[in-house]
Amino acid sequence: MEPRTVFADVESRELEAALSRCELRSFPPGAIVVAEGSLPGEMYVVREGCADVFITDRGGGEHGVGRIAAGGTIGEMSLLTEQPAAATVRAAEALEVVVLDGAQLESLAERMPRIYRNLAAIVSNRLATAHTRTLGEHPGRLIAIGDASSELSHALAASVAWHTRAPTVLVLVCETPEGISVRASRGADPPYRRRDDTRGTEVIVTKAEGPFAPERIRATLDLLGGSFEHVLVRDLVGGSGELGADGSLTLAAGPDLPPLGKTDLEEIRAGWLSLRSEAGHALGRHARTLTGLRVGVALGAGSLRGYAHIGALEGLEELGVPIDVISGASVGSVVAGLYAHGSSYERIADVLDELGKRMFRPTISRTSLLSTRPMRRYIRRRLGDALIENLSIPLGVVATDALSGEEVVLQSGSLALALLASGAVPGIFPALSVGGHTLVDGGVVDPVPVGVLAQMGAGVGIGVKLISSRSALKMDGVSEQIVGPRPSSIGAILRSLELMQGRLAIEQDVLPSVIVTPQFPDLQGAKMRNFASGRRFIASGREAVEQARAELAGVLPWLRES
Repeated sequence: MEPRTVFADVESRELEAALSRCELRSFPPGAIVVAEGSLPGEMYVVREGCADVFITDRGGGEHGVGRIAAGGTIGEMSLLTEQPAAATVRAAEALEVVVLDGAQLESLAERMPRIYRNLAAIVSNRLATAHTRTLGEHPGRLIAIGDASSELSHALAASVAWHTRAPTVLVLVCETPEGISVRASRGADPPYRRRDDTRGTEVIVTKAEGPFAPERIRATLDLLGGSFEHVLVRDLVGGSGELGADGSLTLAAGPDLPPLGKTDLEEIRAGWLSLRSEAGHALGRHARTLTGLRVGVALGAGSLRGYAHIGALEGLEELGVPIDVISGASVGSVVAGLYAHGSSYERIADVLDELGKRMFRPTISRTSLLSTRPMRRYIRRRLGDALIENLSIPLGVVATDALSGEEVVLQSGSLALALLASGAVPGIFPALSVGGHTLVDGGVVDPVPVGVLAQMGAGVGIGVKLISSRSALKMDGVSEQIVGPRPSSIGAILRSLELMQGRLAIEQDVLPSVIVTPQFPDLQGAKMRNFASGRRFIASGREAVEQARAELAGVLPWLRES
């Protein structure tokens, strides 16, 4: 039987004395203690509170597998094996832990040998459990790749292996008198493997009489003893249509698939294909689609905090996170729309500056305090007749139907009109009529539209949240102080809206997701009339992405340490 903890049956007073000299660390409820795929280099002993353990399945779903209470340990397996963490541990309530690095654990175990026995029992039990699960699994999902050439087939297999960091195999179905034959990856043969040198194989299977059955491929891989996460199938005889039930892709050279260069071919021979080149990026989009890893980014509402979105996008790019789809609400939709339109980060900041200059134009109207005419003229001049459906990155602009209160996601039509509708704060800017709807600010119903990403086909979501229930932004004399200037009508409306948005839940349960939350310590000095002062928040966005690196690696395998 597996011991309850690493320190089970260890003399308590000596252990307490040793642990009292170690670092204490606290985690608030919901915080990630260890992210799946990260390599923390330390372990934790729970002193107070408890934490939940989750693993991610092949489809990206998160499953709770246990709870760690006071006295339990976190991260000891990763520390011992020097391998990435196999699960995510999240604080279920306020959590306080004792931190031990490798040297401290070794010193404790030398004085208390029982620790080594407990560790050996834990490792043995968990390995046995893992082997039992593996024996009960079939080879991974079959993916038919249609009319792909030999070169493209190899490249796609290598891209899948690079993205998933999991064993991948390419199966060639052909007619040959030798029957079923297997060519293992040796020497100059192209290997399909992870970067840690775990080799895969290229399997050649002959076509039987009559329709070719996927079960024949699975049976062949079973005979080989192979355990593969992804099985790419290239049928050279009957085509790939017969595997459509398992997933299919027609992959042929074309405008969206640049030719493979010398560096690409060198990477493929090494068993992986990264995103360093145009061809790598193009094939990577296919690989992420096939493996359920399409990346979606949702940019939230937040007035002049929206400059932080620019920094977050920069941080994701520097980290190596491609963006396959993007959504936005309010100011987030403006940044998302400009990004999808191909604007540089500096150009996006310039556009926000110019919109801010044109924002405070009073109007005589029963429906709004300010006019959008100057902003509309500027953004139409900047974007012209651009249509959402023609953008290089699929875009979802979130707005609210003012009459029904329902969320409206705009994915076609005028980009300029959609962005203006998404940012039309009720009572301050006039509502816009679009497609039979009377639309206002999308942040009213969905301040961080992560759920929209799932509707757009993303497999992994990254939300950038700018507003919390505690954030306070000075807007034209607005103050949370009991004694102070009377709030302006514009400031009162904006502050009320932000208080509501800070309390709305983010729809995270629809797909694996990470919420990046920039911090705004000097927010009290920000004023809407000086919108460009928000440029200082660009750094906040970059810092927030860096702080979320471990959580991002938990849902994006290629970010994990190899």
